[in-house]
Amino acid sequence: MPEGIIHTYFAKNDDYGEKGTLQAEIVVPLMSINSVDKPAQPKATCNNCSNGSYNGFHYKGQNAPLQGFVFAANMKEQKGTSQLPVKGSMYSRGGVINPSDGNVYASEVQVQDAGRTMYAKAAYIVWGKELGSKAAHWQRITKADYEKVKADCGVTADGQYVNKDEKVTATCTNYPVEQFGVKSPV
Repeated sequence: MPEGIIHTYFAKNDDYGEKGTLQAEIVVPLMSINSVDKPAQPKATCNNCSNGSYNGFHYKGQNAPLQGFVFAANMKEQKGTSQLPVKGSMYSRGGVINPSDGNVYASEVQVQDAGRTMYAKAAYIVWGKELGSKAAHWQRITKADYEKVKADCGVTADGQYVNKDEKVTATCTNYPVEQFGVKSPV
């Protein structure tokens, strides 16, 4: 079940990391996971987040609204890692902040399936050793599909979630992504 719509792009400035590195932001938070691992209405801001720097990613999580929140940045292309046309280059050596708990990890991503999915991994690294990680596959959707989800479930012009009522919350936390050709779960 998708937790949100993510936009990945190359940084046009050095606000969050080096200009030209890959970064990712939440453009539509669809849900959060509550304390009993069930979908719930998305939180308005990053939970227990602070400001800081990790692997060159200058994160700004303190009281940050989730919609528009840059949660990963400073990922650099690792030359020689692509297997075109199936897999693009790996981007790594950046950082990612978990908006659910404020923890910060090393990050890496790679476009796969000829551009249809993006593999993303967050890893806890101590003294150069990976002590744990979590990976996900994100599915690409069209701009028109993004606009539909944003209209259905995003934040209004005055900064309020459209999905304040329980019926809309239920729809958005279980958004029918199959209509976009996305399998859930991936």
